[in-house]
Amino acid sequence: MQKIISWVKKHKIWSVLIVMAIGGFTLMGTASPSTPSTDTTQKSASQQSTTQPAQEPKLTYTVNEDKNTYVSVLIPASYDNAETMKQLGSTLKQAYDTSDRSHVFVYVFDDKTAADLLETVLSGKDTTAQDATYDPHLVAEYQKNAPTNFNQFTIQIHGGVNDNNPTTIKY
Repeated sequence: MQKIISWVKKHKIWSVLIVMAIGGFTLMGTASPSTPSTDTTQKSASQQSTTQPAQEPKLTYTVNEDKNTYVSVLIPASYDNAETMKQLGSTLKQAYDTSDRSHVFVYVFDDKTAADLLETVLSGKDTTAQDATYDPHLVAEYQKNAPTNFNQFTIQIHGGVNDNNPTTIKY
């Protein structure tokens, strides 16, 4: 044991690199939002930890599109209640807090057709008809800005972007 401690003191840089490599290999076995994904990749919304009660239902979401600065995800329509959406917000925070992205916007939809319109809407090339499809189905947004330590989840399940009373959770 004394030889190991002596070696670590002598080779501090190597010691740090070895610890980082071991941590990296450990993380490679878990699903990460920063890894490239296909349109139908299933993500577990309930990443088991020792702080979560065992009776909590397992939430899932599907990554519809994963771009560099934004992600669109699909959820079942059954999630359209405040408690489940708050659990989803915590799950997204946990998933994207551990990613290597410094900035990310996660747009949550309950309809695939609406989710597929995200890039068109963000580019400003959407039509009134497309807005009518898109707006009511954008049910939440998660935003992360790591340099400023800003994490926020906005729930707008009652009317999508036209919700006059959205719930905002700041982490």
